[in-house]
Amino acid sequence: MRIYLMRHGEYNVNQDNLDILTEKGINEIAALSAFLQESKINISEIVHSEKNRTKEAATLIATALGEIGLSEHPYLSPEADPEVFLAEISNLTPDTLVVGHLPYLSRLVSLLILGNDSSVIIDFKPSTFVCLTQIRRDQWNIAFVWSPELCGIQ
Repeated sequence: MRIYLMRHGEYNVNQDNLDILTEKGINEIAALSAFLQESKINISEIVHSEKNRTKEAATLIATALGEIGLSEHPYLSPEADPEVFLAEISNLTPDTLVVGHLPYLSRLVSLLILGNDSSVIIDFKPSTFVCLTQIRRDQWNIAFVWSPELCGIQ
């Protein structure tokens, strides 16, 4: 089983107090979508937090890859407990993309790889994308990390 983790793109809060992706954030997601298409990475579904910026990023990727199903999950908020996700992994479709936030994503990767959520293994800058593969029921491996800097987006 593989799961993909991604931090939302760069965003601002507008006059209506809504968090929306900036032009740079949209460009980051477009570059990631192009990478996913070129690499023929299969994403079966996308789950995201309740925040608008993750929903917007997830929608852009789903549209670029061919209308992949989207769902919102409250356990993906920035301060959520990553232990809750462990209980949900078996319910996910293989090759699910999780679009979330810091510090949650850093804590989740640390929990999956090291068994605790206190280490920072991946620098989740905006739009960073990580592929994790499951080796055994409770053991995961980092397969690869993609970031916008790889495409020259600074």
